[in-house]
Amino acid sequence: ALTGYPTDQSIAIQWESSPAGQNNFSLVAGGNTPVYTVTGVNASTDFRAAVACQNIGGGTAYSNIITVNVNNPQLVSTTPGTSCGGGIVQLSATPAGTATVNWYDVATGGVPLATGNNFSTPSIGTTTTFYAAASSGGFTANVGLPNRVGTTTNTGYTDIGLMFNALTPFVLNSVAVYPVGTGGTVATTVALMNASGAIVATTTVNLTTSASPGTKTTVPLNFNVPAGNGYRLVLNGATGGGISGFIREATTGFTYPYTLPGVISITSAYTSGASSAYYYYFYDWQISTGCEGSRVPVVATVNPGTPILPTASPDSICLGSSSTLNVTSANSNYSFTWTGFSAGPSVTVSPVTTTTYYVTATDAVANCTATDSVIVAVKATAAVVTTTSNVTDICISDVVNLGLSPVPTAGITYQWQKDTGAGFADISGANTANYTETATVSTSYQAKMYCNGILVNTSVPVGVTVNNPAIIETFPGARCNAGPVTLVATATQGAIINWYAAATGGTSIGVGGAFTTPSLTSTTTYYVSASDGGGITTTGRASALSTATPGAGTTNFGLMFDVLAPVTLNTVTVYPVSATSATGTVKIDVINSSGTIIHTATVPVTGSPGGVNPQTVTLNFNLLPGTNYKLRPGAMTGFSQLLFEPSAGAPGGNYGYPFVVPGYLSINTSTLTAAPTNTPRNDLYYYFYNWTLTTGCESARVAVDATINGTSSGTGLAYGGSTVGDNHTDGSTVSYSDVCLDKVVSVSDAPGGNVLGVTSAIVVTPATVQTHMGLPYVPRIFDITPSSDGPATVTLYALQSEFTAYNNYVTANSLNLPLLPTGPADVTGTLNIVVTQYHGDALDGTTGPAGLYDATLQQFIPNSNIVTVWNGQYWAMTFPVTGFSGFFIHSGSSPLEIDLDRIMATNQGSRNRVDWSTKSENGGEIFEVERSLDATAFSYLGTVKAKGNAASYSYWDNNPVNGTNYYRLKIREASGSFTYSPVVSAVVKSAGTFRIEAYPNPARELVTISLFGSVEDDAVITITDVTGKEVKKLNVQSAKLIVDVSGLASGVYLVRYSDKNNSASMKLTRE
Repeated sequence: ALTGYPTDQSIAIQWESSPAGQNNFSLVAGGNTPVYTVTGVNASTDFRAAVACQNIGGGTAYSNIITVNVNNPQLVSTTPGTSCGGGIVQLSATPAGTATVNWYDVATGGVPLATGNNFSTPSIGTTTTFYAAASSGGFTANVGLPNRVGTTTNTGYTDIGLMFNALTPFVLNSVAVYPVGTGGTVATTVALMNASGAIVATTTVNLTTSASPGTKTTVPLNFNVPAGNGYRLVLNGATGGGISGFIREATTGFTYPYTLPGVISITSAYTSGASSAYYYYFYDWQISTGCEGSRVPVVATVNPGTPILPTASPDSICLGSSSTLNVTSANSNYSFTWTGFSAGPSVTVSPVTTTTYYVTATDAVANCTATDSVIVAVKATAAVVTTTSNVTDICISDVVNLGLSPVPTAGITYQWQKDTGAGFADISGANTANYTETATVSTSYQAKMYCNGILVNTSVPVGVTVNNPAIIETFPGARCNAGPVTLVATATQGAIINWYAAATGGTSIGVGGAFTTPSLTSTTTYYVSASDGGGITTTGRASALSTATPGAGTTNFGLMFDVLAPVTLNTVTVYPVSATSATGTVKIDVINSSGTIIHTATVPVTGSPGGVNPQTVTLNFNLLPGTNYKLRPGAMTGFSQLLFEPSAGAPGGNYGYPFVVPGYLSINTSTLTAAPTNTPRNDLYYYFYNWTLTTGCESARVAVDATINGTSSGTGLAYGGSTVGDNHTDGSTVSYSDVCLDKVVSVSDAPGGNVLGVTSAIVVTPATVQTHMGLPYVPRIFDITPSSDGPATVTLYALQSEFTAYNNYVTANSLNLPLLPTGPADVTGTLNIVVTQYHGDALDGTTGPAGLYDATLQQFIPNSNIVTVWNGQYWAMTFPVTGFSGFFIHSGSSPLEIDLDRIMATNQGSRNRVDWSTKSENGGEIFEVERSLDATAFSYLGTVKAKGNAASYSYWDNNPVNGTNYYRLKIREASGSFTYSPVVSAVVKSAGTFRIEAYPNPARELVTISLFGSVEDDAVITITDVTGKEVKKLNVQSAKLIVDVSGLASGVYLVRYSDKNNSASMKLTRE
């Protein structure tokens, strides 16, 4: 720049240049302004300005001389090198003057491999190009996070970036960024600021955006950075190009500082101050120190020697076997050495793992070497291989993915087996390291492992328990004209029966084996299912608020939740947003704490403007206990947004978290960061509303019809299912009939004393003869329930066809029971009619006939108390009672009962023991012990003869399956009839597993926690509530602890044991 010159009219300026120190000036083309920028200076040069007055008599004056010194270290020459057969190659380069030489293995970037005129390459086997550069005390290198790790973006474009210290002056040549957008061009400003915030250098470049996670894009900077601390490189603007953000790292995937020793240290992110929680925007910094010339390629040429051929015989061995290594070549001058062995072409090896063996051939005459290798694969398993399964507790059925840990080496062959109840048996076609099948019954799996056809190991079995409650039979109902109808269903032992108004969804409208509908005017279908506890419930926000807004975030965006007990996530509701009401799909995932997808479903949806139309989508995810699960949208097609609740609308900064289903599931928070960080955001609620859950295990629903007929049954007796009622006054006789005058029952109240009051009468007619404890009863059963129990006379009715069905069953099954009347004239048959009555409500128990009533409240009504009459259409049986409710007609001289006092099953290591005792025995009884894997299909195990009087018994099952084994007794009477005991169960744990038990459970004050397995010295037990809050933490010193839980609130808790080798958990209920 020129200053201090005359500015009069006709003054002209002309810049001149000369090689430095030679005073040989020439005009600089275009150099006619006071301030002139010259480019392309590659040698030291003197500059001056000639100031001329162009008027007549004017003259020319010259400015002082300014010298621009150019440091341009150059190489004078390079010398390539060669090698025969590979190895270290010698290269050299000669610099000009006092410059030094830096050696690289890349044309740009990287760090020097060595410094000096001579360079010995690493050992190479092929021709390789290296690079030499003359340097006056510097080099070019890269620093910082080289590439993106995550996929999250940030939209802060003003004074946000990275902080660093410059330990010596350097040039920041370039950085890389990942611009994310719709594919346009974004004008991006990058600034270098010093510790006081002043801009030292800045540049604006045009970058092309692309879809997430963007494309790595180099930004040339060429910023000269003086030595100093507290610098920051920041974005200072980004406009256009559909920019939606730049990739940055959050919490994980980076570690400060990033350092080039003696040059630079990147110390933290900058966002309104230093922050170590992020890494903002700038990747793969390239810097230059000192002054370095252009890199010149120098080739290290490898000329091949005579090839060698190493072999291994065999090249694959079983563990403990050996292989012979040998090497040959056409070069007779070669001598051979196998690495780690004495010289010679042949050696014998017995590796314990797959090993690569190297051999070097040396030709001393031609000064040439050759190196090659051969691999000996070892087919082996670990000493202990454990069978793994993606699930061990299944509802009804599920896909079981089996594997082995650790996985055996290649070459091992497999045969998968499962326990059939009679021991492990081969599974046809299951011959790979992994096996998948749909499990429908409890069993255990293991794998046999073979090497060259010889069994070398058997995996530790894994038990898979299948909970399979099921509806066994349904008794539809009907009636004449409008009114309530009673429906009945039976289920597997111990199951809870739930009634519904719909085939799917909704909540239970009744529980128990019998269900009386509301008053119906037309035929209606109801639905019944069996469950092992729980039912259907909902959680989460019920619906979107008016302040909900569209969001497009996927992958990291979602709801965090814990599962405390197995539960099925049936449905959720989403609000797709589409201005054109487009149809599409949303992929919904459940991921675990490490980010692995464990459940996924792609569901169809239809969007709407503003997302005003909610869509309930079916997932049916069977969730197992665990923490830090995330429900997220994995991807969307056809539309790109779902409604969510934004931060601005959160009442008090929290949308109501946690949403808890006690003992089963807790939705804890929202998040928009990647696993495993999942930073909690209670001020957001992402996407998924009205979660519908099935707690416990529930079967498919079975349709049961309640039929409304417009006419009489035609038999004189009411349709099965008819439910009628009347206000029974004191001393009156009421015929409980439907509106078609078809009879249900008749009741005569004893006058005086108790008044029956409002009374219901129900009749149910199973389609076939049913049995209770092995004994049949007539397929017309009755329930009479007055408001006030008391003495009366009851008349029951039955058709001859129903007696005939009963007789046919007795005959077909060779039962030692008398027959009921075979027709109106069979007087003898009438003497065989007896009734068993069950007092109490039908839903008071499940141990009576049809899974109704409490069997301990039974009363036997002998034939001597019954007056039987044929009225021309049907039989009428009249007898006195002292109370009500259920009545069952049959034959014989004893009630439908069982004389067991108790039955239980316990595990004793690898065996199970079934114990029972009787209250009384009439002689001739035999106990048959039966076992089942699913509590439904039982098979015979053994026989125990009765002792003839009250006694205790035991039976050992020496070959139970791993997992749950169900047992029952089939008690055969001398008459040939039989009854079944209640079903009990015992669990056999797989060998080598660790388990935890608590007793009593539920507990009130003290609970004993027992540990089964090796307890390590770092063992700890934690107790957490349903929200995941830790309420107790105990250091474990022994295999049995007594814990005081009296200070805990009533509810369900999760007890977790962990040490360096084992972990186990269980639910504990505090009463």
